[in-house]
Amino acid sequence: MKALDIRPMPNCFDGSFIKEVLLDEPISEGFIHHLAQLGDLQYFPFFARPFFRIDDFRRFSIQGIQGLSHLKVTFCRDVMETSIVELRTAIERFEGS
Repeated sequence: MKALDIRPMPNCFDGSFIKEVLLDEPISEGFIHHLAQLGDLQYFPFFARPFFRIDDFRRFSIQGIQGLSHLKVTFCRDVMETSIVELRTAIERFEGS
């Protein structure tokens, strides 16, 4: 999978550290579990729109909905640049469905 763009969250009061990550494919259950290596996973597959959240309180909080092609990521300001690189690397390592 590829991260097509990482940009400030639209219509967000402080979008400087809250980013939207646009992906080249819809989010699958396999991708959710792949990203879970980055932190603590909360996954709700039985919601009408299956929601997940992955938290690493030193780096970021990732939120998304299975089937959509974007993530919302809240970065810790102090480590934002390195965390963006780590997240992009994890996304691009995913091969599967």
